[in-house]
Amino acid sequence: MVHAASKRGLNLPDAPQRRNTMSWKTINFILGLAATDPAFLQLLRDNPQQALTAYKLELDPQELAVLQDISADTLDEYARQLVHRLGPHRKDT
Repeated sequence: MVHAASKRGLNLPDAPQRRNTMSWKTINFILGLAATDPAFLQLLRDNPQQALTAYKLELDPQELAVLQDISADTLDEYARQLVHRLGPHRKDT
């Protein structure tokens, strides 16, 4: 699976075929976009698939399921849940 360039021209890393964690670069991109674009944050909360598609981001089914399962009132809480559930917990990621 390949993370395509976003509308803003930022390239995300190629994702390994099988993995248990989302890369820090991908997490930071999603959270940075959510912090600077209120419409993206709202769409991310309401319909993660549509939010990611709008920026040509592709996640594997496990990652997408986690995003769809997050319930948070604030960006801070959203970020905590995302990092806890998908953040790379190993130094090699």
